[in-house]
Amino acid sequence: MEALLSQKTFLESKFETLLSLLEEPKWISELRKSAFALLKETAFPNTTMESWRKVSLSNFSLETLLSPKIKICTFSINTDEIHTNEFSVLDSYDKVYIETTFQTLLEKNKSNFFGLLNLSFFDIGILAKIPQNTNIKDPIQLNINYPVRETSFSPLVIWKIEKFSNSSIYEKLNSDLAEELNLINPVSYLDLEESGKSIFISIEDFQNSTFHFRNIFSNQNRDSELQLFHFNLGGYKGKTLVKNDLSGENANLKAVGATTLSKREIQDIEFTISHFASRTDSNLRFKTVVKDKSHHIFTGNLFIPKASFHVTASQVNNNLTMTRTARAESMPKLEVFADDVKCSHGATVGEVNEEQLFYLMSRGLTENEARFLIIEGFLKEVLDFVTLEEVQNLLISRLTEKLYN
Repeated sequence: MEALLSQKTFLESKFETLLSLLEEPKWISELRKSAFALLKETAFPNTTMESWRKVSLSNFSLETLLSPKIKICTFSINTDEIHTNEFSVLDSYDKVYIETTFQTLLEKNKSNFFGLLNLSFFDIGILAKIPQNTNIKDPIQLNINYPVRETSFSPLVIWKIEKFSNSSIYEKLNSDLAEELNLINPVSYLDLEESGKSIFISIEDFQNSTFHFRNIFSNQNRDSELQLFHFNLGGYKGKTLVKNDLSGENANLKAVGATTLSKREIQDIEFTISHFASRTDSNLRFKTVVKDKSHHIFTGNLFIPKASFHVTASQVNNNLTMTRTARAESMPKLEVFADDVKCSHGATVGEVNEEQLFYLMSRGLTENEARFLIIEGFLKEVLDFVTLEEVQNLLISRLTEKLYN
């Protein structure tokens, strides 16, 4: 109780400081206050909580890393085919949309400390709208630029994918190597309207001085299609929550991802896919490679309520350990209350196949060359789903480069 009161007092002081420094419309401050009211009553994550029992934050100092001050953040986008603005300059129509969406995010983050931390302290809020009936061929890339030497940054990005539109979105988050620890705590929300289609690629490329907590939410309406790709290239210690709601009939989700960890990196990724409507499909596939003393935890949550029928859902998680000291854990969780559904799940954790290794070495490869050829093939099975050649080449290069070092 004493620790909770101390945290509450500290957060209140930081939040009041932030509000006094910001020059933003009152309606945005009111949104922050509604999030902060929940945050100050939410316990800081600890290993007694089911979702956090594998990730200890005993050496995480919110007092040191949370720096509520005005940050001169800027953003750029590589196309003029979409409408992108900061919250502070939105018109009345978009303002109402943000207010409604913000309440949705509050509902989704009721007990999520880092999600509420972002919604209270976000240093830039961006609404990006893909206009209805548009087909944008080139990938949309959003870049958010922060002042150097910042200890933390917390962007909040809302993507409104309107009716009958088709687009590819690419969000890349990275951190610079620093002597001191820093904090990255972004939230992204994808709102797919009826028959909206999107490819969303999230890449986290963090240094081993970065605590990183990533929240990605999506809501899909009738006949929408989402291909969600998530790739983590490391970081000191972090947790990623991906929550996908299929809310309209015939919505389709394909979620694919991969992670490579080394040294003492710890990454916990948790997917939650909820089929709130009938005749919906989801397919989750995730691969992990760990080496040295790194530790990866994968949790796949699938929820199908009794009212949903003709649902098809599958999830597969495959893990490779390169050293005996590395750890990879897989925890599939299914809550299926409906009868007329098709569900499957699978998980594997193992080392490089000795027979494959022997075969390649018999063809003249060294053990290391053979081992990494197997690993590249293991990852490429997932990376082949990425149809953007430039992004695929980047991922293959960075994922394998990390394992060679």
